[in-house]
Formats: sequence, C-alpha cells, structure tokens
Amino acid sequence: MRSRGVFVGVSLLALAVLLNLPLPAQFRIKSLARDNASPFQNVLTLVTHRIGEATRLTVNTVDVVDQNRQLWVDVTRLRLRLRSMEDLVTENERLTALLSMKQKHERDLLLASVTARGDAGGWWQSVRINRGAEDGVQPDLAVISPEGNLVGRTREVTPHTSTVLLLTDPACRVSCTFPRTGAFGVLQGQGPRLTAAPQLAMLCAPEPCSMEFIPRQAAILREDPVTTSGLGGVYPPGLLVGHITGSGFEASGLYQTATVEPAADLSQLRHLFVVIDHDREVAP
Repeated sequence: MRSRGVFVGVSLLALAVLLNLPLPAQFRIKSLARDNASPFQNVLTLVTHRIGEATRLTVNTVDVVDQNRQLWVDVTRLRLRLRSMEDLVTENERLTALLSMKQKHERDLLLASVTARGDAGGWWQSVRINRGAEDGVQPDLAVISPEGNLVGRTREVTPHTSTVLLLTDPACRVSCTFPRTGAFGVLQGQGPRLTAAPQLAMLCAPEPCSMEFIPRQAAILREDPVTTSGLGGVYPPGLLVGHITGSGFEASGLYQTATVEPAADLSQLRHLFVVIDHDREVAP
C-alpha cells in the first residue's frame, strides 16, 4: 500500500512538472512521445489491416464454396436433362426404324412389345408379348425382330397376350436352307450353356442352335447365312435365322451337322413383329 502511494505521488509530481514546463519543452516531449509510439501504432494498424483481410478472405471463401456447390447441383441437373434428351432421341430413332420396317415389309406385320421373359429356368426359352387373339394372333405364327431376323414362333395365345417360343428353346424346330447352295436342314435350339457350378439360366449365354440332316455333299462355309425354307407352313421362306459358326459329320456319317448363331439378339428383345397369316381362319 505504501509503495502504491509513493508511485501515485511521483506520478502526480511528474504531471505537475510537465504542465508547468514552457511550451517549447512540452512540444519537444510530445514529439518524442509520438516518435517513440509510432512503431507500435504502425504495428497495431498492420495487425488490424491483416485481421480485416483475413476476415474478408474467410467470408469470400465461404461464398466461393457455396457457389461451387450450387454449380455442381446445376451441372448434375443439366447432365440428367441431357441424358433424358438422349434417351428420347434413341427411343424416337428406334420407333422410326420399327415404322420403316413395317412399311417396307411385304408381309402383314403386327407390332408387339415384350412384357415378360420366361422364369429363371426358361430365360432363353420364351417371352410374352402384349398381343393376342383379339389382335389376330394365332399359335404357330412366325415372330421376327425389328431387323427382320427370326426370333421364334407364337405358342400359347390368350385374348390379349401371347407366348413366343424362342429359337434357343430345344422344342423349337425350323426347316432351313442355305441360300448360297440351296441345301436344306433342320435347326433346333439347344437351351442355355450350363456350367458345372450351379447357376441361373438367365446368367448363362445360350448355346448356338444345332442344324442337322444337311446333305453330306453340301459345301458349308463358316459365316454362311441360314434362312427359313418355308417348308412346314409355320415360317415364311427367306427369313434370316443366323450364320454358321462350325460344321461336321454326324457320327454315322450319313449327313452333316452345323452350329448356327442366331442373327437376332435374343438377350435384348423389346419390340417384335408377328407375321400375320391371312390364309388362316382367325378364331372368333
């Protein structure tokens, strides 16, 4: 307490002395004080300026982050819109091709959409379409792809739907010919390519179709086209079935056999055409 009183007294004495000094002496003391305090003032000003810049930078950074987020949202939205437009263009091209196919084909074609495939065990055996007896569909009518390639034939028919037996089904048999040589044979489906490990049939690629009873003297070349012969009354002549991938002789040597890869992509069936036969009586 005593030291504090002494300090206060000394301070008051010094203040009284300063106030009673001549004006020139007071000016010199004030100038000296300002000069000595100037560096500290400069540092304080610099620190204040830096703090202001850092604050503005932080605010600007937050704004930039928000702007980038909004830009990403806008870019994603535009990408989705572009993808939707591309899908519409693709669908329009597909429908235009379907219409062109129907217009240029000599036969009466009924456009149908695939609504379902066979179950897990019959994925490569059949599909269901949205056309039935009320549309003029009957059993045993040829069914082709939009490219004009044979897909199979109608089997069960209800008033509004039909089941199409695919070429790859072992129950499907087609009388075929080689346009290059005129030789005949009978094509049959071989079902899915099953493996030793348990696997769903839908995950297995189908085996190539087998063509039998080809005359032993017929010249068969790889990639030879195979078309329907028209024999049997189910399939009109001239429909492309597939191409030869291999050939050989039957065990007895009496005739040749060949493997045929279907021309239609049976894994991507969306739209099909039923070849309507007006020579048959349509069921009431």
